[in-house]
Amino acid sequence: MKSRKATAIGCGVAVLLVALAIGILGYGMFGNHPYYAKDVRQHGLAPASATSIEVFEARNISGAVSLTYLVSEAEFQKFAEEKGWPLSPGSGSIQVHPPSDYFGAVMLKDVEAYLTYEKRQRNGGGIKVIYIPSESRAYIDKSNR
Repeated sequence: MKSRKATAIGCGVAVLLVALAIGILGYGMFGNHPYYAKDVRQHGLAPASATSIEVFEARNISGAVSLTYLVSEAEFQKFAEEKGWPLSPGSGSIQVHPPSDYFGAVMLKDVEAYLTYEKRQRNGGGIKVIYIPSESRAYIDKSNR
């Protein structure tokens, strides 16, 4: 009798531990715990010479990152080449996500000229890079999906 009770308690504890581990893993992957910061000193998607870095990170399975920063055109083009982003010229209206309002409306901007790179994955993820020379400002949106 004591043996069955001990086995039942042992199994119950094991089930609770597995449920707890699944809950923690689920929260880490799918939970809502975003990160936002202004005047960040550096970021992996910004060259070392970038200033006024503003970043939003979803910090969940989506891997969503939105950032903007100031940098010279020459430095940005060098950085884009290092990252393997072949930039294409464009002009007219563009859409950008300001990190400060990531879940808000997309900002539309009319600009005379910009440089852009975009790579989309089948699942909807990918990266979108926009550099506006007249503002010396880069906008980058990246996500896993």
